[in-house]
Amino acid sequence: MTDENKVKANAFTVPFTFGHYVRLHKIGEGSSCVVVMCRNTKTNEIFACKCVSRKLLVEAGLFMRFEQEVRVLQSMHHPNILGVKDLVFDENYIYLISEYCPNGELFKYIIQKGRLLDDEARKLFRQLTDAISFIHSRGIAHRDLKPENILIDADYNIKLTDFGLCHSTAQQQLLRTPCGSPYYAPPEVIYGEKYDGFKGDVWSLGVVLYAMTTGALPWTQLQPPGLFTQIKNGDYVVPPQLSNSLRLLIMSMMNVNPVARIDLDHVISHPWMTEGMEMKPIQSEVNKASFVRVSLKKTTSSLLSKSSDDALKNIYMDANGQTMNGAAINKAAVKPKAIIVKPDKMRSPSIPAKMNNPALAHLVRKVPISNRRKPIV
Repeated sequence: MTDENKVKANAFTVPFTFGHYVRLHKIGEGSSCVVVMCRNTKTNEIFACKCVSRKLLVEAGLFMRFEQEVRVLQSMHHPNILGVKDLVFDENYIYLISEYCPNGELFKYIIQKGRLLDDEARKLFRQLTDAISFIHSRGIAHRDLKPENILIDADYNIKLTDFGLCHSTAQQQLLRTPCGSPYYAPPEVIYGEKYDGFKGDVWSLGVVLYAMTTGALPWTQLQPPGLFTQIKNGDYVVPPQLSNSLRLLIMSMMNVNPVARIDLDHVISHPWMTEGMEMKPIQSEVNKASFVRVSLKKTTSSLLSKSSDDALKNIYMDANGQTMNGAAINKAAVKPKAIIVKPDKMRSPSIPAKMNNPALAHLVRKVPISNRRKPIV
């Protein structure tokens, strides 16, 4: 294979063909993966492919995180959660085939538009909170909510992704591991205290809503310790140009006291969220959604295995609730299985390490964060 038939991603290359897919062009990349647009040669359908180097994944200590993301994405069927369509394996790489979202990240969408007006922000935020409510109902806290992890499809609908830091937790269980971007992390995580993952997601959603409707982050200090001090003290100003209802919603979500912080059910039923809309459940595939229990041990050994057939049979399930070997899933009998990720095994980046996110630096340059107290045009 010639060099022009490959795409270089850091220390590895992505083949031009994998399984019955052909690469089209690169969308983005990370330390151990590259994301490309690809075409199914049998159906001509267009998908996104996250190509992950087995070697780099193991060397970086991120294999469990990737395995968790695959398992959660495969088990969550919701119209606003990125759908996994296929898994392809070879000796060097794992190819995660998913829906293609041509409008990219919400992050870049905010930059392009400056800020979102209420009607559009409300529509997208309703979809986002519906997706988070769905995963919370399955006992999972996302823990890394930010515009970079929210995609926009061809119809301008939200698709939530990146479940590598999610955690399965009981309603009253408190978590210890600090994770996620510091700009969206709640005060209790910055303090290093035990925290409620569901309430932490609500704070992060509040920061996302702030960014959507103002085109800025709430913080004037962009580096620690100043940034951490502002977060701990709730030192932010919601611009008065926003509607009073929206301002109250953001402030109730970004309450530094997690006990007093509004819960997700009350976010969804808040007057700003329901303005101009009938109060009825969103009719979607949520009613048919399923959570499929998959063995962590089996999945990990399968991903590491060179046998793609065995791996697919063990962990791949299509959108109709069928395993690859044709066995139907008994959805009513399946209960969520705790997702246990040991921090020392996962080696997720610390909060300060996340400050070097180049995409976030791009947002800092483009969005008037330092002038957040300036009236919105």
